Amino acid sequence: MLAGTVRLIEFALTVLIGSAIYALCGAAEGFEWHYAAAILTVGLMSMLALQVADVLPGAGLPRPREAYMRLASAWSVVFLIAISLSFFAKAGDEFSRVWLGSFYAVGLATLIDFGACFSCWCGAGPSRAGSIVEPSWSAPTRVARA
Repeated sequence: MLAGTVRLIEFALTVLIGSAIYALCGAAEGFEWHYAAAILTVGLMSMLALQVADVLPGAGLPRPREAYMRLASAWSVVFLIAISLSFFAKAGDEFSRVWLGSFYAVGLATLIDFGACFSCWCGAGPSRAGSIVEPSWSAPTRVARA
């Protein structure tokens, strides 16, 4: 349940960032539907990529830097796929390079910041980075003595 909520928040952040950057960079020419389609596509692909990469911020990870590297890799793969799709569809001239670069950089920074804030909220911040978290539902084990 928590993972699904986090994915929906990440999707909403991605769509919000893409829309805000479009409003700042490309809205001078008027609304263009291919930007809306690209923003929603990047949002859906990022949600899937982060799920496949098993990136869940603040899940008691012993090495949070690995999670951020996986997040950055998944985000980069999403944009690699999006750029490839626009190239093969011969729609590369339809999108602003400033919008695309800003969407990539601001989106990556926002997702990393969201992960850091979420991990602090969950109590798995830097002070507990090396601790072992055992779920409360696990059965106690006994050590056999010879």
